[in-house]
Amino acid sequence: MRARKPSLADRSRSFLDAYTHGLKREDVQRLFTRDTREAYRFFARHIDETAFTGLSRHRRWLMRARLLFWAFTLRLSPARRLLYGVALLLCLLGFINLFHGFSAIGVPVFLGPVPVEIGLPLPHWAPGAGSLFVGFLLINLLVLLEVADRLSLKNDLEIAREIQHAMLPQAAYDSATLEPGDMLVLYSDGVTEAENHQGQPFEESGLERIVDVHAGSSPFDLAKTILRVVEIHAQETFLADDLTVLVVKRKDRPTSS
Repeated sequence: MRARKPSLADRSRSFLDAYTHGLKREDVQRLFTRDTREAYRFFARHIDETAFTGLSRHRRWLMRARLLFWAFTLRLSPARRLLYGVALLLCLLGFINLFHGFSAIGVPVFLGPVPVEIGLPLPHWAPGAGSLFVGFLLINLLVLLEVADRLSLKNDLEIAREIQHAMLPQAAYDSATLEPGDMLVLYSDGVTEAENHQGQPFEESGLERIVDVHAGSSPFDLAKTILRVVEIHAQETFLADDLTVLVVKRKDRPTSS
């Protein structure tokens, strides 16, 4: 018996379910409240608010928008900045083509018990221009939020790197020389601290056994073996730290003929 082919409604419902998987109402509310405010503060943190003193309200908004535009676009790489500028220009040209001039539109004014309709010259746009403009604003908001998140993460990583450097002990280290055939194995603590279901860590003794057994392997094969054995030891247990291994081996001296 042949399986029934999914209908268009079933496919649409499946696509919608997959597209909105994990979506919560609180996330959408936070997107337009906290996230938007934080993104604005991130790009506007270097704007001098005293420069707006004495300006009218609309001039303050225009100057703030101009400074925010520069603060955002200058954070992009030159190539991406060019691409973003071209996209803005094309959108502007599209909106100009959709503009049909000004026309008198009746606006009801309540001066008494009977409303009076007054014709006001308002901009007249082609059908769909409003939806297109709202979509344009939402896409720019999305780009603004993404760039702010990435730059904030980059700043946090730089701060963390500075903290790590500050925590390194300021002491002299002994130097060592690798003789031909010697191998140096460097690893993160996530390798030796990886635990199995019983809570037993892999420990340095487990790492030493692997190195002793596979000492004749190439550095690449040894590193792969270490990671594979650690993952087998942990099985399905969640790894709380990264697994990083660096193996360096000095080549043997070439034999003289």
